[in-house]
Amino acid sequence: MSSEDEAVTEDESTADTAPSGGRRWTGRSIAAIVLAVLLVAGFVVGLVASKHQKDNEKSSGASPAATVDGVKLSRTQLLAEVDTWVANKAYVLAAAQQQQVMADKAGHPTPSFQADILTQQIGDVLITREFNRRHLKVTAADEAQLRQQVSGNTALQAYPKLFLDSIIARATRTSVLERKLVPTQALYQRAYHDQYACPSGRDVFHILVATLAQANAIETQLHQGVSFATLAASKSTDTGSAQSGGSVGCLKRGAFVAPFENAAFAAKIGVPTAPVKSQYGYHVILVKAHSAKSDPPLASVKSQLVQSGAVFNAFLETTLAKATVTVDPSFGAWKATATGFAVVPPVAARTAAATATTASAAPLPVADGRPRKP
Repeated sequence: MSSEDEAVTEDESTADTAPSGGRRWTGRSIAAIVLAVLLVAGFVVGLVASKHQKDNEKSSGASPAATVDGVKLSRTQLLAEVDTWVANKAYVLAAAQQQQVMADKAGHPTPSFQADILTQQIGDVLITREFNRRHLKVTAADEAQLRQQVSGNTALQAYPKLFLDSIIARATRTSVLERKLVPTQALYQRAYHDQYACPSGRDVFHILVATLAQANAIETQLHQGVSFATLAASKSTDTGSAQSGGSVGCLKRGAFVAPFENAAFAAKIGVPTAPVKSQYGYHVILVKAHSAKSDPPLASVKSQLVQSGAVFNAFLETTLAKATVTVDPSFGAWKATATGFAVVPPVAARTAAATATTASAAPLPVADGRPRKP
């Protein structure tokens, strides 16, 4: 049995039992594509470059955007896909509302968006390879389910039919592959580690409000002895964390927006910070020492790890770690980041993009207000 088969095996009985949901790479929720511009859900549309485009690229001697285990990803195809995404202004706006910055003020693709799409293309090469290796098939029911979810999004429907067909085809293959994966103990352990391990030894909590005056009032109440968890539940506009005492998980480098992350790492354990302003509003932050004893036993969360997509993410990250990936330096570098393997844009491009974004307009607030890095 190969190492890939040792990590995960096929099981026909799981084909129709996976519930809806998922994370960055999971294939079961195309709604996540609609709301998070593919960058969170992790599905990529592989636009088919025309023969004329490919011939031009070949004759010009243009280097590939990236190479994955010998498979070359076309520079022309990457740029065409990115341009198609940003041409839909309604979808670009919807993305901005979810803190996914696809284009700058002038309508040009941002280096980060371009790098994210290339990251998705790299992952898709490996997903498709595994799909084909297992001789998996997409059924009409699989496709119909995803088409139904896409049909309700007006902005997404504005894309050309061929483009939408590509989204659905790729997402469906990913969904089918995910259902066929039955994790071994090693894969469970990897997913559990990714979900619960905390290298910094710090868990971070916050209370988010709209104004400095509100944040100052919360700071005063904390000094008067009101519990942080109580105020988070009653005052925080981040409804996703409010009911869990304001918890946003382990404090990890690169996982949060810079003002939040810097303040959290500088904070004293158990002492709430003064109000910290970010693009989401004003945060009062509390850092606590992480205790592994408080983490649930692996056996009790195995089902949750599968349903959340963490196991599939662990499978793909393991596959990405084994792959030989090279990226054209003009697009960035292939690196292991706090949120997984990704193409990281060149420093100069990231700096220029950040300046352009700051100079244009403040980003729109996201639905849950979490200080995660976009």
